Amino acid sequence: MTTYGSLMEQAARHIHAGASQTAAHRFNDLRDAHLAVASFHGLLDAIERHVWHLVNPGRATTIYGTSAPPQGTDAVEYAALRMVTAIPTLEDRDHRLPPIPQPIDHPWADAARALGAAVDLLATHTDVNGMSRSPDGPVVWDFTARRRALGRVADLTGALLSGSDELFFRTSQAGAHWSSVRRWIPDFEESRAWAADAVHRAKDRTGAGPLDEVGLANPTIRTTNQLLELSDRIGRLRRSAWGVLSRPDFSVATLRDFAGVGLAVNAHSAAFHGVDLRQVADNPPLAQVSQIVQARAWQRVLGDLHDVISPGPGDPTVRADAIAVRQLLAQTAPLTGDSVGLAASHKLDRRVLGAVLNGAVDTMGQIAAWNSMSYNRLARSGHVRIRAANLTGEQITDSPELASAKLQGTSAAVPPALLECALCHYRDAAERIPRPSLPARPLSAPRHDAPRATSSVRPPRTST
Repeated sequence: MTTYGSLMEQAARHIHAGASQTAAHRFNDLRDAHLAVASFHGLLDAIERHVWHLVNPGRATTIYGTSAPPQGTDAVEYAALRMVTAIPTLEDRDHRLPPIPQPIDHPWADAARALGAAVDLLATHTDVNGMSRSPDGPVVWDFTARRRALGRVADLTGALLSGSDELFFRTSQAGAHWSSVRRWIPDFEESRAWAADAVHRAKDRTGAGPLDEVGLANPTIRTTNQLLELSDRIGRLRRSAWGVLSRPDFSVATLRDFAGVGLAVNAHSAAFHGVDLRQVADNPPLAQVSQIVQARAWQRVLGDLHDVISPGPGDPTVRADAIAVRQLLAQTAPLTGDSVGLAASHKLDRRVLGAVLNGAVDTMGQIAAWNSMSYNRLARSGHVRIRAANLTGEQITDSPELASAKLQGTSAAVPPALLECALCHYRDAAERIPRPSLPARPLSAPRHDAPRATSSVRPPRTST
């Protein structure tokens, strides 16, 4: 999956490739020199746009044009802005630079495209007013995350500008008049100094941080590979759960679909790690495995939602993803060794499969927290009701309204005690339980068909 981090890594590779190419080989002719100069300035434009996107817009006007950081201004932000504003402007560029065919085939042009794509990717998570449009919106606006990203951009800028003298020499060597070359490639010492200052104050040359994991807000589902599809559908369920929280659809059916996926993900993950689900009831140690604990919590949530009704229909996208996820889990991580799946036949990389399952378990814990808030708001606002006929005598003893509804066979508002019980089960499903290193042998009686345990790892990033 394309992420901000993968795009920034691509930009870094292209910047260094362009610098190495310029230093090692002279241009074939003047046209090649013009191509490199145009790519160089296009990359500077992309860097400037990237920095302005990462700087806090509320402070940009107070930083711009000042000779010293105003009080309360972050030093990295200030240095990064001074870095791009100190880049000499190439006036009337379209007339001063020779015409270049588009698109430009040069590593620096590729780096500019990667930096532009990274900014566009971040922009998919917020609207023009700065409001989040995805669950990753708060991460995109996080000041610490942006500060580290500014340090990375400054480091890339310093690497690019450090090769400007070599570009000047190679362009002159290709036959361009020195006056034109000086106009195209002016002195960048001030910008280089500010870039070094930003990197120093960021205290992290790599800039790797929370933004690296941010992908597109609404990527397409990749169906060419089962593990990619499983990971993508779990990700879309996460975005859907966040959407239900921010834009309620008044549907309990959607919450049931989420709960069913939560139960399935944890059960299949436990089976993948060697737990024999048929022995859980009679084996207390197995019942304490983190995936089993959370699977049972999701099972209780399903029970709490069974008799609850609401006016809204279920979300068809959530329903389709829930069905697909359960089918993919059955194929890649079967619940019993008797099931023939791809994992059992070693057609899938078990390490990658374990990473995807562990990531899915963590994602469902986050979804449980959001679902808890959604259900709580629906129940307290009166948009969901419970079938009174299914309430026990003990539950209606102290409520004449519930007793009357039970006698008449109608519905009633969800009792506070039942609501609190459901919220408690949601909290159990959302709780992050440490996953200890599982033994190499199954946690049940030895079976020849039991899969070997795999250490818990985070899902790897993949680029498209």
